[in-house]
Amino acid sequence: MAISINSKNLILHLYELVTRYKLYAILLFIIALCYGVSYVLVSYQVKEIIDKIIKEPDVDSMGIVMMLIAYKSSSYILSLVAKLIDVHYKPLILSHVLKKSYAQIMLYPINWFDQNVASKIITKINYLQDSIISLITNSYYALASLSIILTSLLFLTQINHDAAIILSIFIGIYSPILFFLLKRQSIIGDKLIYIKTDSEVALSDSISNIANIKNIGAINTELVHNISPSIKRWANWDKKIRKYTACYVDLSNNIAVTLMLLAQIATATVLYKHGKMTPGIFSFIAFVSLSVAQELEKLLNIAMSSIAPKFNIAASCYDFIYSMSQTNISLKNTATVNFKGDIIFDKVSFNYNDSSTALNNISIKIKTGERIGITGVSGSGKTTLINCLLKQLKVSSGEIRIDGINISQIDQEHLRSNISLIPQEVELFRRSILDNIRIAKRDASLEDVIDACNKAHIHDEIVKMPQGYHSVIGDQGFNISVGQRQRIGIARAILKNAPILILDEATSAVDPKTEKLTRFSIDEFIDKSDATTIVIAHRISTLRHLDRILVLQEGKIVEEGSHQKLLRKNGVYKHLWDTNREGFLHEDETL
Repeated sequence: MAISINSKNLILHLYELVTRYKLYAILLFIIALCYGVSYVLVSYQVKEIIDKIIKEPDVDSMGIVMMLIAYKSSSYILSLVAKLIDVHYKPLILSHVLKKSYAQIMLYPINWFDQNVASKIITKINYLQDSIISLITNSYYALASLSIILTSLLFLTQINHDAAIILSIFIGIYSPILFFLLKRQSIIGDKLIYIKTDSEVALSDSISNIANIKNIGAINTELVHNISPSIKRWANWDKKIRKYTACYVDLSNNIAVTLMLLAQIATATVLYKHGKMTPGIFSFIAFVSLSVAQELEKLLNIAMSSIAPKFNIAASCYDFIYSMSQTNISLKNTATVNFKGDIIFDKVSFNYNDSSTALNNISIKIKTGERIGITGVSGSGKTTLINCLLKQLKVSSGEIRIDGINISQIDQEHLRSNISLIPQEVELFRRSILDNIRIAKRDASLEDVIDACNKAHIHDEIVKMPQGYHSVIGDQGFNISVGQRQRIGIARAILKNAPILILDEATSAVDPKTEKLTRFSIDEFIDKSDATTIVIAHRISTLRHLDRILVLQEGKIVEEGSHQKLLRKNGVYKHLWDTNREGFLHEDETL
């Protein structure tokens, strides 16, 4: 069977882990082999004790008993050592896998996150690390079982050839039958796991949106039409695998093991009656045969029900997290730029996956320190243009250059660290206000943060909160007002002090009274900043004092100029101005 691309990629990833933690792999390998030997030696010492006592009833067998205790203790000690080694290495592997997965996910464009909900991404990352840890654990158990089987056969070969032959025949017949049964069980198990994952995603998505569900009054609808069917599929497949295991796997195993033990005991009984076998050897054959049957079942069960499905899950999750084709962007750009803020859009076009054109041959030159506005009706391409600049979307044709360098050659993190963005709705973390602002500049002092908040006109409101700057913001900032969120976002941008500033509909989500205060903070920030500034707005009264305004329509620049110049053209901009100026102009503003 050909190995899939997903599997090949995962194998390379696992090889990298083994190489990184090779001492851990070597230690587990040695311990597993030693465990198998010590396990069989316990049965061997029981044989020695029985034969010694029967042959010499008055003999002091304490030495042999002590050896038995030593072998048994060594098995416990080896298991303990393996667990102690796990204590050190497994958290390191967990941390490595999670950090690497997170770092990879952070490279992806925003539209990738639009297509994949957070709960699905988190589930995939968690399943990847869980599957890899499980593969390590079960590989150790499988190796230990294999060691017991091989050591048992080796001892039987030396002690009694007939018993060794019977056990070898049993393994040869039993293994493919059990393998077939467990393979079928594994297929059902794989399906169960994927259905379980879908159910977990559905539950997570529903719970994370509980406020919307309650507000709509759709709790019963959600339960009946989404959650219940998902849980029912999960329960049905859980029933299938339990039924298959009980009726086929367990039943077949019990029949096969019983027949093998009957054959061994019958043969051993005949040999014993003819004086060709001691009682100790008789008991050893019985113990070892039963142990081999159990370990063989365990080995195949681990391989088919644990290692195989966990490997498939890990391969699927790895492909989801690391697939380059899904991002449609290069992740290997390392160029850095000493940003000044000169921006050029050179014949830029962008098409979405459905082939709809969002940008059509856009060319713009923005000089360092220039302040420009971009307006147009919804769907005209304003936000798409900015997302292309931020490398959240990859242009279909043309190129965007900052200070003469194509942004496709600039590292994403470096690019965005030099751009301050104030979006329509500032998103805040469930952290303190101080941490929410300082994320823009980790080494900023408290005084720097306070200064930025004063400039954003939010400081006085923060200090009135229960714990001031250390007050923890609720999920998505729901325990503070929209206006406060926006001004915290402005403070964050002021603190960052990047050479490029972008405002994307920064006041459209607030009420008129809050908008006035927020616009005052933004206007003051822009006036005092030397940054190259791009302001996206459909409330075009916010653009009138900028150096230049671009009007987008159906992905094209249809007009360009100052506020007064565009009004005199009596075109699209003038129509937009006349349509939405009422209610957005300050009382002291005049045409």
